[in-house]
Amino acid sequence: WLFATASASVLLALAFIDAEWLNLPDILSVTLAIISITYAVAIMVFDIANPYAMTLHGMLWGALVVAAPLFLIWYVTAGRDLGFGDVKLGLVLGLLGGASGGLLILYVACIAGALYGLILMVFGRATRATKLPFGTFLCGAATVYLLYGPTIIEYVYRLLR
Repeated sequence: WLFATASASVLLALAFIDAEWLNLPDILSVTLAIISITYAVAIMVFDIANPYAMTLHGMLWGALVVAAPLFLIWYVTAGRDLGFGDVKLGLVLGLLGGASGGLLILYVACIAGALYGLILMVFGRATRATKLPFGTFLCGAATVYLLYGPTIIEYVYRLLR
């Protein structure tokens, strides 16, 4: 639980900062990356329980799986629709969740962000041009992953079999 608590603390700080200022400080993203890598190394060295099925190889794939689509959106829109801090956070969350966890985080964040934006638009509180703090949704989705990720992923795998 030390890994989940430390990660959730950083995610909470990132979420609130992004919600207020539309900014994701690199120092917090780097801190989260260090926590994730340290946990993966501790798993290998001390052979501790690994509910998140983290491996260094899986973490690298996760970073690619999450950061690549975010980078593509950032690049194509020249940063108008997505900030580069979101791309960097996506890279770190891919490290945190690995490939399957990273996909879960990205999926939940996209659904939550789209629903929030839609609700704001329906009630006239936002337009298509309104900037939303996507990092906040990424952090919320990562927290869901830390709490329920292995259970959700196992359930999805069973559905796909």
